[in-house]
Amino acid sequence: MSSVTVIEARYGGTYEGGRWVAFPVPPDRVPDAAFGDDNTCQEFYIKPPFPVGAGDSPEAARADLEAKRAAFDDESDLEALRRVLALTPERRAILEKMLTNEVPAPRTFGFGEWRDFQQEEWTARWA
Repeated sequence: MSSVTVIEARYGGTYEGGRWVAFPVPPDRVPDAAFGDDNTCQEFYIKPPFPVGAGDSPEAARADLEAKRAAFDDESDLEALRRVLALTPERRAILEKMLTNEVPAPRTFGFGEWRDFQQEEWTARWA
């Protein structure tokens, strides 16, 4: 599996489906909506833009993500391809790195740790 980021669920599984959630993207690409206010978070998990794993432990969330990715059917693949074609060149390059496994090892964050990481990334980008 390419890059995976596992983060403690903000709402304890109310919307996410488990106390931990696994995203198939590097930490700096985890959508803010996944940890937004109640409505934003709920909407994100009703129809996420890519498979998201959930479980009561980081390992269970990773396993759920792997199972969901393995079950990706042709229709989902076509929808994913449509999203890829709509990406900017910069984001396509990031996706290409993910697909060729040129990404860091999986990382696990508590919710507060992820917010700190996110703030550091934002500061580094815009400082």
